Amino acid sequence: MCVHGGRDVSLKHRRVLVLNKSWYPVGTVSFERAIGLLFSCYANGDPKARIIHHETYQVFNWDDWCKIPVMDESSRIRTSSIDLQAPEIILLTRYNKVPQPRMSFCRKTIVRRDKHTCQYCEKKLNAEDCTIDHILPRSRGGQSTWKNCVIACMKCNVKKGNRTPNEARMVLAKDPQVPPTDFFRFNCVCKKSWESFIGKISREAG
Repeated sequence: MCVHGGRDVSLKHRRVLVLNKSWYPVGTVSFERAIGLLFSCYANGDPKARIIHHETYQVFNWDDWCKIPVMDESSRIRTSSIDLQAPEIILLTRYNKVPQPRMSFCRKTIVRRDKHTCQYCEKKLNAEDCTIDHILPRSRGGQSTWKNCVIACMKCNVKKGNRTPNEARMVLAKDPQVPPTDFFRFNCVCKKSWESFIGKISREAG
């Protein structure tokens, strides 16, 4: 299976937004997992999931979805047997829980919270160029916590050294905060087609 246009895009990297029975976003799954849910049924024959059209909010089963004209070439799937638009949102027909995500504190999640940006000079960084700065240095009792750790480029980290920002005459771009739990469930994979659903999460989290 390949994406139309000859692009070197693997479906294994495509993510699909999952809504529970009440249309509340509960996470994302791989494209393959989404297709598996769409083709799975309960004992009485009811499908475990259906597809939602992000513009009309109409709900489709797989067979009906395959009949819709492709409107977005970037999400087109073309094989020898099918030519359709890849589903981007699915609705679980029975599951109505909202799982509580685990939010681990580590270098990777700090980088994501600070959006790969040095919190002193505000330079955008590659993941490998991000360093962790303790606002109050560990040698002076500073703890490794959300509010005491920020992303910094190497130059700013060396300049600050074993000092506080005030002592180094450096200014933080913003005060570091504990991110909302839903931030890490959706932040790095949000698609335009998800906005009307993820926006609900963002407003509630804020």
